[in-house]
Amino acid sequence: MAIPDAVRFSRDGDQFHYFWAARRALRLLPRASDLVAISIEGASTREFGPEETIESGEEVIDLAEYYGSEDLRTAAFVNYVQLKHSTKNAGKP
Repeated sequence: MAIPDAVRFSRDGDQFHYFWAARRALRLLPRASDLVAISIEGASTREFGPEETIESGEEVIDLAEYYGSEDLRTAAFVNYVQLKHSTKNAGKP
């Protein structure tokens, strides 16, 4: 017999991830910073320029932020973010 809430705890953070990533993406709009791209659920497929690419989802990370360029050779800064959450221990950092 299947337990209906068997994956609930792993899914509870999905909405948090979506909202968090959307807030980060909004920083692309004002052009006040040199944030040029974000990639969700993996690194950008443009990290290595046109001659070398990675597959979508390879080396999965929650979010990557690219400042200046998506190409690692010319980017001013790249920030890889892995989010962790817990609905069971919400009071613990």
